[in-house]
Parts: sequence; structure tokens; C-alpha cells
Amino acid sequence: MKILLIHSDYLEFEAKQKTKIAEDTDVLKGKMDECLTAFIAVEKEDEENPENVINNTVNEIIKTAENLKVNNIVVYPYAHLSSDLSSPKVAKDVLKGIEEDLKEKNYNVLRAPFGWYKAFKISCKGHPLSELSRKITAEMEEKEEEKGEKKEVEKSKFYLLNGETKELIELNEKNVKKLEDEGFEIIDDVEDIDKFVNRINEILKENPLYPDTFGFERMKESFEMIGCDCDYVIAKKRNIMVGVCMYFDKNRKNPKFIEVVGVLLLP
Repeated sequence: MKILLIHSDYLEFEAKQKTKIAEDTDVLKGKMDECLTAFIAVEKEDEENPENVINNTVNEIIKTAENLKVNNIVVYPYAHLSSDLSSPKVAKDVLKGIEEDLKEKNYNVLRAPFGWYKAFKISCKGHPLSELSRKITAEMEEKEEEKGEKKEVEKSKFYLLNGETKELIELNEKNVKKLEDEGFEIIDDVEDIDKFVNRINEILKENPLYPDTFGFERMKESFEMIGCDCDYVIAKKRNIMVGVCMYFDKNRKNPKFIEVVGVLLLP
């Protein structure tokens, strides 16, 4: 499955004309404000395990919605994201399944009808995390038991090197607290991240290293697309903000890289 997530001021649509694969529906127009719009193309490979695809897609949408602090979701079928589409029946079932799962998790959901030519208007908020694309598969994050034995999933480990003591500090959810112990506050608020990104762009504007808006989520996505494991954390201490990005090539296992970006925020 391919999805395109847009943090939107609003999305508005109106179904204009049926195709031969159109679903029967009374919802021919709709509008949702302050929403996360999920443009979705269900693919041929999703037919093998549609339930897992639905589950993984819902998890990805919820993760993004929580990060953006939105509770309104638009599910919008968008076949143009892929050239290897599933059957219309599977696509309809998957889209309905995503809608139902999100509603069960207390999200407000507007689903545009499948198989109709539709006019739509959308306003993208335009911050660094406002446009994200994802490739979703049926693979579960945790492997199920096979033949009575549970396969262990190898986990990546990343380290920070203390320049004074030469101590290697493993960087994970538990000891990200070390940043907090040094007086840094872990940042996940979009507005704070936006300040960080904008300050980086101000500094680099005379000799830009990144032609597009610099965003840690987009950088993570780019590394993952070329076969790397990647994660990041952003922290703040008074008027200092630090971003730590960790990545490595899964095929080679080594070397592992850490990039640190620090900026001084202007008053």
C-alpha cells in the first residue's frame, strides 16, 4: 500500500460521476477541518493479507496523528499513487476496514467514496511534517511464532560518544533520559520542531545544504527508502536546541552513523 499523509487546514470533496467499479454510497460530498488527510492506494500485494495491511496502516496514521495532535482523519482513495493496484473488492474492503478501525479508536473519520470521479479542495499547513509518504506492507512489526519457536528480531543499537570520558552511551528510549538529566527537554511538539527547522534554514540560507525544507521526519524517510534503519530525537535546553539523527545500512550492519545538529534560538 502507498499512502500520502497531508496535515490539512481542511479537505473538501464532491463525488461527480460513477465509474463501473464505484461503491454504492449516500456520502457524495463532505468536508473536514483541522485534519490529517490520508490519500491511499491499495496494491496487489496487499491482497495476500489485507487484515495486517489494515492494522499497519491504522498504526501509521495514528502515530502521525498523535505527533500532529489531530483527531480528525480523512480516508481518501487515490489510485494515482501506484501502478500496481489491487482488485476493486479488496480495495473497498481495506478502505472500509481502515475507517472502522480508526472510529473504534475514537477518531473522527470522513471517508471519500471509492470508484467515483471526485472534485476536491485541500489546504496543506506547510510545516516540515505536513507532507509524509509511506509504503505499508503486511509484515507485522513483531513476528508471530512459527513451528513452536518465536523468531528473535535483531534490534539496532546506536551510541553517543562522550568526548571527555570516551564513554560509549547507548541511545535508546531508556537512556534518552540522559539528555533530560543534562537539563534538555525532549521535543515532539510540531511548533517547537518548526522553530528548530526554521532556524536551521536561516543559518544555511546563504549556502544552503538542503534545497527543500529541512525536516527530520523527511530525512528519516529518505534513509529508510535506501535501505537504512534511522531514528532521531530533538531536545531543548533554554535557547539551545539539539537534533540527533542515527542511521546505518541494514545490508552492511556497519558502520553506524550519528549526526548532531545544534542551533542557538534567537530571542
